[in-house]
Amino acid sequence: MRSGSWTVYTNNDNPPEFEFDYVPGGDGTKDSIDMYNCNYNNIEEVEMIETWDGCYEDMEWPDDIDADEQTAIEEAVDEGDYFSALQDNDWLDGETEMWIWGPILIEGNNNFRKIIVADEEGKVVEFEEEIL
Repeated sequence: MRSGSWTVYTNNDNPPEFEFDYVPGGDGTKDSIDMYNCNYNNIEEVEMIETWDGCYEDMEWPDDIDADEQTAIEEAVDEGDYFSALQDNDWLDGETEMWIWGPILIEGNNNFRKIIVADEEGKVVEFEEEIL
């Protein structure tokens, strides 16, 4: 299982009102949330805390990058934290996408806890485990 955590700030005291969408390159199911582009409804800001067991990373290089600099970037990233390696060397992570899909646990103040998923039409519904 791949996992991560985010802090989601809303403009009211209510839980975030997410909308599910189609993940690029996915299976055509409207079951995913683009965490870096979900500033809609009552969501003001999303901050990634951490991820673990990530799927992959992909680096694209501009045509004018020197081969030695490309190697230096790859080695710095391989040696440690991706974002720190880029920042420490004055490099820029131009585009990052972070898509999640459910079940998604939402926790908040006052012991609020809710697990959501997308239904067949991509609408937010509460997650219910099937009883076998």
